[in-house]
Amino acid sequence: MKEDNHIFDFRMVPPSFALCFKADCPRAAECLRFKTAGFLPAKHQMGPAIYPNITVGEKGCRYFHPSKPKVMAWGLSSMFHDVRSFHVADLRAAVKNFLGGHTNYYRYNRGEYLLSPEQQKQILKIFKKNGYEDVDFEHYVTTYDFKH
Repeated sequence: MKEDNHIFDFRMVPPSFALCFKADCPRAAECLRFKTAGFLPAKHQMGPAIYPNITVGEKGCRYFHPSKPKVMAWGLSSMFHDVRSFHVADLRAAVKNFLGGHTNYYRYNRGEYLLSPEQQKQILKIFKKNGYEDVDFEHYVTTYDFKH
């Protein structure tokens, strides 16, 4: 399926992501929760949802989630190729610390998790602070950010 000129695959929606079916919300057309509900496969019959009795103002509800796609990244290994050997351990430790530890670091490296534009900026800032400006992530993909 296509959505806003981007392929939308319901498999990328985390099981915990609450969907919204409130079509009369003034921000429904720009809310990822509402748009995602429109792609709900017939085999899905229950899951987290925003209930219809939610209070909605002209700015939508408190669960509004913008539906604009973002350029997400993954793959960190090549960032260390041109790093001096005596900087590698400290840089890797700083990036791991930023990402929440060893396990998360490897999930972002393998593409199990995707780095948001904000996370990308912070990681590049860590490298720049240590004198490395010509580094880049291995992969980029334009997709929706289901984290909020």
